[in-house]
Amino acid sequence: MDQRQFDAKETIKSCIQNGQLSEAEALLATWRKTYGQDERYYLLGAIVALERKQYPEAEERLFAALAQAPERFEVLYLLGNLYEQMADFPYALEWYRKARLVANANQLAQIDAVPQRIPGVEPGLSMGKRKLTLFVRAGFDQFLDDLIGGLNRHYDVTKAVISRIEEVAPLMEQADICWFEWCDELVVHASRLEVARRKPIVCRLHRYEVFTPMPAQVQWENIDTLMLVTDHLITILRSTVPGIEDRVQVAVVCNGVAIDRYRFTPRSPGFNLASVGYIHSRKNPTLLLQILAKLVRFDARYKLYVAGQFQEPMVQIYWNHMIKEMGLANNVQFDGWQKDIGGWLSDKQFLLSTSMHESFGYSIAEAMACGIKPVVHNFPFSGGIWPEQVLFNTVDEAVGMVTSHIYSSKAYRDFIEQHYSLFQQITETRKVLSALPMEKRSDRKAALFQKGALRETLAQLIPTETTG
Repeated sequence: MDQRQFDAKETIKSCIQNGQLSEAEALLATWRKTYGQDERYYLLGAIVALERKQYPEAEERLFAALAQAPERFEVLYLLGNLYEQMADFPYALEWYRKARLVANANQLAQIDAVPQRIPGVEPGLSMGKRKLTLFVRAGFDQFLDDLIGGLNRHYDVTKAVISRIEEVAPLMEQADICWFEWCDELVVHASRLEVARRKPIVCRLHRYEVFTPMPAQVQWENIDTLMLVTDHLITILRSTVPGIEDRVQVAVVCNGVAIDRYRFTPRSPGFNLASVGYIHSRKNPTLLLQILAKLVRFDARYKLYVAGQFQEPMVQIYWNHMIKEMGLANNVQFDGWQKDIGGWLSDKQFLLSTSMHESFGYSIAEAMACGIKPVVHNFPFSGGIWPEQVLFNTVDEAVGMVTSHIYSSKAYRDFIEQHYSLFQQITETRKVLSALPMEKRSDRKAALFQKGALRETLAQLIPTETTG
């Protein structure tokens, strides 16, 4: 580190210590232009973000610093401090433990003060990652892989694909947190086991389950959190399980899309329409074909491309019959299930969704992330999920949306980034998991980290470095 860089770092430190965070950010911007983004840049930026309680930004900067300096005490300590502030105490302890391994004599004093601040630190308490076991039936894990990828950094995650109900109890005994994907027979069974009184349990309900008898059969008093993927599901649940909110904590964590996986391309109105997903009665294929037929009468260049597969033989028979009767054979292309949906969407301008009900609709979000205009049937509660201007009630309204010159690829992409990013989903999921007790106890209260504490110990966190 040369003298100019040393002086710049000391000036930024001084600004942070004096609470001049805007000035520190401005100096960091100059640092980035002059010296690049080294671990000191990320470390100082993380402290500013922590002081402002901008936890996602602090986390991103600290892991960037960690990639460049994996054994630097200050980085490891601040990661512990970040999760301590977020009340994610088990994960905070893991980073404090790692910091202790590289600490010098003076730094050990900081680590030794940690147990005085964190509640529930007792002899024998594990300082490693909590073991999170995700219970799911075979073939029903399609919404888990992206989530697991985001949670692996924070938890020891195991996906338990259950084929026999007897497998549940032993696996629950081995877990620190039990997550049941779908409100189905697995969680009904688990909620009635003795181990359910001891282990923190989360049940994530997606959609179809609210229309089954399963939620009414769960012993909700033994479930810590019921996680819903959209808030309107609680309205339906109240009618089937009266008083459910008095029996279990309810949290809404919206689904998230790995946005970077979908290439954004600015587009304009065209003639290629997409329909994605399983084809069955709830997807309302009758309405889909009626819209297409009217578009083709308006302009024969309109063509519907379908990525998916039929789930009901009668629907498939009807589909083929109506395509023939309405003369649409040259306007429908059935491409089957697609592994690379982003690539398949590359030449499409519209996404048509005619479902009678959805809790979300990944195909809609994926298309919007690509910059494609969605045309979405106004199913019950859809207004709480999607922008009003993309919803239609009638065939004529849908046709008008497709033939309109109103088209804004950036707005579609921005909406997903702002409301349904995978990062947001993982962050909110971690908040739910972090709030779970180590064991089912009601006497533990989380201690809050005091604002300004970082400034008070900044000299120890980033020791003075010599020039040269």
